Amino acid sequence: MRTINNLTGQSTIRRSSAAAALTIAGIFTSACQGEQAKVAPPPPQVLVTNIERRDVPIVIELVGQTKGAQDVEIRARVEGFVDSVTFQEGTPVKKGQVLYRIDPKPFEATLANAKADLATWQARYVKTQNDVKRLEPLAAKQAVSQQELDDAVASREAAQAQVEAQNATVSKAQLDLGYTGVVAPINGLAGTTLVRSGALVGRGESTLLTTVSQVDPILFTAGITVVNIRGIRVTTRAGNVLMALMTWGDKWAAPNGKPMVVTHRDCGHETSATVVCSHCGAPLVWGHTSVSAGPGVSSPD
Repeated sequence: MRTINNLTGQSTIRRSSAAAALTIAGIFTSACQGEQAKVAPPPPQVLVTNIERRDVPIVIELVGQTKGAQDVEIRARVEGFVDSVTFQEGTPVKKGQVLYRIDPKPFEATLANAKADLATWQARYVKTQNDVKRLEPLAAKQAVSQQELDDAVASREAAQAQVEAQNATVSKAQLDLGYTGVVAPINGLAGTTLVRSGALVGRGESTLLTTVSQVDPILFTAGITVVNIRGIRVTTRAGNVLMALMTWGDKWAAPNGKPMVVTHRDCGHETSATVVCSHCGAPLVWGHTSVSAGPGVSSPD
């Protein structure tokens, strides 16, 4: 009986301890919930802006190809070996800048020979002139035959023709000598050189050396889908283009942002306008733009 009472007392103590622990836990829980209820959530961030009515640019991103407004092929105009390439590929070049030098020695020799022949015929022409002057008074007095005078006059005319021919030969030799320095005909961007020093050029054909492209202005060609084309129009207000758009086959230009005349193909109405950037509003420097259909798209008439 004593053992049973001890067990009963221990059980009673354990129950009392468990009840106290639960009570304390409940108190802490209530306290924590009370603290959390006191913390207010932060105010939401709201963006505020003024309401205004304005034109919103419509931007169409296109994948196309750019090329120079003018692509000039640089070719060898005389036959010879390339001495040097005097430009760097892909760099700007100026009009008149020497790009290639072809060996000038053969052309210098040809020019010297042509000048010598010219001097010879000039001396002969002077002699024939003197002969005619000497024979004319003698023929008038019948001291010499008319045949001799006629021969002297013919010789003078032939010598004069030879002098003119030799002048042309000298000019041609000088021109060929000048062609040994291949220069850029325009300002632009030099392309890849197709020949190197030591290469023989100009034999039987005018060998292509490189290409110079004018990139100011630059051309851009892109394919536009029918969905985008149907919304393309030219909208103007106060002489400025809000959105520069085109229809099939239309071509336009606005060099240096100056006013241009845009003709709508469907109605034929002409509008003076300036092309501006849809992002910053600055005038665009456009050269010439053409629109073509994308793959598998036909032109809507």
